[in-house]
Amino acid sequence: MLRSPLLDPTAPLEDALAPRSRQPSALPLVHQLAESLGRAIDAKDGHTLAHSEEVAVIAQALAQSLGIPTQLADRIHVAGHLHDIGKIGVPDAILGKTGPLDPDEWTRMRAHPDLGADILAPLVCLRDCGIVAMRACASCGPRARWSSPAATISWCA
Repeated sequence: MLRSPLLDPTAPLEDALAPRSRQPSALPLVHQLAESLGRAIDAKDGHTLAHSEEVAVIAQALAQSLGIPTQLADRIHVAGHLHDIGKIGVPDAILGKTGPLDPDEWTRMRAHPDLGADILAPLVCLRDCGIVAMRACASCGPRARWSSPAATISWCA
């Protein structure tokens, strides 16, 4: 019986989607998925319309200006689309609050990078290429200092 590689949960996404003659990167498909999810998050709040796209473009430009290799800068771009995906788990009352957040609300808002990592972790293609691990960088805060992102996280090639 013929069995589709798309039905094999242990098969890497790139293997399942690639023509047999060559093995191109799954990054274009992952980018499309990330862009779509970023738009879904941005749609929850009219004030953040296109925010994820802007973050993706700026993050990639900054990565390139720092001399980060193109392939890694492209992954950083994808991560930019997904950076707020954890806001799915933040109540709308907090996201849309017009006044200052109270300490409990700030705690819940600050948890969105971890929620996002949990949401994305089952996606092997994002986990294996380091996009889920980029959450670790986001949680380090403004005082974090690295010699380079690649020195901090093991990025796949």
